[in-house]
Amino acid sequence: FRRDSNASPVLLEKDPQNEYLARGPANAMTAEMLRDSALQAAGLLSTAIGGASVAPDVPHQ
Repeated sequence: FRRDSNASPVLLEKDPQNEYLARGPANAMTAEMLRDSALQAAGLLSTAIGGASVAPDVPHQ
């Protein structure tokens, strides 16, 4: 389902700061933002800096 980012006058009156998330975001999230949001919601996001890098799968030639 989708939420409209345009607010009706009734919604603006009831929730002017969008505190209750009556309206959807004006822009889409990137894949990284979506991943981090899901990890944060699950309590699995590590905010520590550093660690081993992750190499993408590279096809062998």
